[in-house]
Amino acid sequence: MNQESRTFSRVKTRLKMYFRPTSKDARPLFLGCVGCESQFRGFEDFHSPHLPKEFFDFLLNLDNKLNMILNFLSQKTLSQEYQYQGEVIEISGAGFRFISSTPVKVGDFIEAAVALSSVPPVLIGAVGEVIREEIVQDQKIYAFKYVHIRESDREQIVQFVFKEQREILREQRL
Repeated sequence: MNQESRTFSRVKTRLKMYFRPTSKDARPLFLGCVGCESQFRGFEDFHSPHLPKEFFDFLLNLDNKLNMILNFLSQKTLSQEYQYQGEVIEISGAGFRFISSTPVKVGDFIEAAVALSSVPPVLIGAVGEVIREEIVQDQKIYAFKYVHIRESDREQIVQFVFKEQREILREQRL
């Protein structure tokens, strides 16, 4: 009997992904998490008696609008760089399961960019291997295992999973 041992929690989801074929030794070309470093970390220091609250609110609003513009531009760039698209239906810090109209084979290596959030835009990049294919309700579902992923991207995924799990628990309590 095949027994799995998990080190990361996982969550069902629906996330847009872009991918292309690559090799096992490739590193993710997509580097950068547009908007990950925003949210004015440390910006609270600027909120002082010398800075009007209205101006501070204006800057926060401007940051949100810039994030939306950057997200739009990055989505456009991603669709040009990565010729195939899919949908991540389950994700964890070890890999994800996805569906796509583009067939892939077990053993294929692909580079993927996954949009964890639209506003603010949070995108992660990884190179991985398709390790399993299953058919559920006449639809092929592929399992993707990370081979090369930056730790900051893995951390973004883990934070996303925890956030989604908390939301599920809140919904169950209602």
